Amino acid sequence: MSIPLCEVPINGREMILVVDDCDTVRQYIGAVLRIHGYSVIEAASGGEAVEVSQRYTGRIDLLITDVVLPDETGQDVAQQLSAIWLELPVLYISGYPRDFLGEGALPPGIGFLQKPFASDALVRQVRVALRKQMPYRILVVDDDPLVTRCAGQALSHSGFEVLVAENGKRAKAIFTEQSVDLVIADIVMPEMEGLEMIIALRKSRPLLPIVAISGADEQYLKLAVAFGARAALAKPLSMTKLLETVQQALQSGPARGVEPDNRSTDL
Repeated sequence: MSIPLCEVPINGREMILVVDDCDTVRQYIGAVLRIHGYSVIEAASGGEAVEVSQRYTGRIDLLITDVVLPDETGQDVAQQLSAIWLELPVLYISGYPRDFLGEGALPPGIGFLQKPFASDALVRQVRVALRKQMPYRILVVDDDPLVTRCAGQALSHSGFEVLVAENGKRAKAIFTEQSVDLVIADIVMPEMEGLEMIIALRKSRPLLPIVAISGADEQYLKLAVAFGARAALAKPLSMTKLLETVQQALQSGPARGVEPDNRSTDL
């Protein structure tokens, strides 16, 4: 019996507002998205979309709207909702090809799907639209290529931008070149031990969230937390648990866009 090497969660978690005056289309989109784990609010017109969004107390992460609605255009709806949720990503849909909609009907570079569309095309476009929201950049540091591949796939699938380093020395080079929002680091590595890297990061970047991982003795994970890691996970990793831990670490006060520090000689 073959055992899959990477168990990558495929479900989304975001809230999506779907606006289309055709009940069949709107319900089809809602059903597909719910199957893939997304939460969905439906509206049959621009006015209803604004009304339900004002009643909703959470955040709407994506707007899917028909280009032409009974009372206004999809762009009108997007502009009104963007006043509530800044930089709200939008995916436009229409029964007409994009070229037939006329100049100015859609903003340049915006996501678009022509009806009818398959469920996999819809989900793919939704992921692309959500990923454009300035994703958090996560650095995964581990000398095991299977771990970096599986973690990278799970994180990328969830909308994060992923950088990979095989050891602490390579991680040090990345830190001098790019900003990073969170680090996932193995504790036992060649070139530079994970505990050593955590101590150095706490000095140079005290607000940077770190998630320590290890297949070694549990005492190493406890030491990692004592030295400043925000969380610690034992190997073999559950990708679902890893994603939950990353979200919690970021929500508890990340240093968003921690800039590279070319002046530091420590890390």
